[in-house]
Amino acid sequence: MAFETEGSKIIYQGRVFDVRQDQVRMPDGKLVRFDVVAHHGAVTILPVDDEGQVWFVRQYRHPAKTVLLELPAGVMEEGEAPEVSAGGKFGKRSVWRLENCVASARFTWRPVILPSLCTFFWPLTLLRRL
Repeated sequence: MAFETEGSKIIYQGRVFDVRQDQVRMPDGKLVRFDVVAHHGAVTILPVDDEGQVWFVRQYRHPAKTVLLELPAGVMEEGEAPEVSAGGKFGKRSVWRLENCVASARFTWRPVILPSLCTFFWPLTLLRRL
């Protein structure tokens, strides 16, 4: 017997993500509830300049109640291609402009509650904004 989703309902709708509860029939026949955070995926960029320096952005993160140093990243809009999202997120948060990039990996941050994939980009060309 496989794992079968027997029911699903959205219990919270937010600006960036939704939370849903899934009822899943386990292989042993038990019915188990899972809480799942759902969004349209995300992108992360690893910007490395010609001298091998990695560039980070400073961003306020309310749950941490502080400004953090992090790689440029963001949640994709519904229907948005990862490549389009990567260029837009990077351009908003950096003094660099992303010219070319390649998707190098796809992963989930927390597969226990967050099944959405994050696409990790390696920029091939970074141009400094004037």
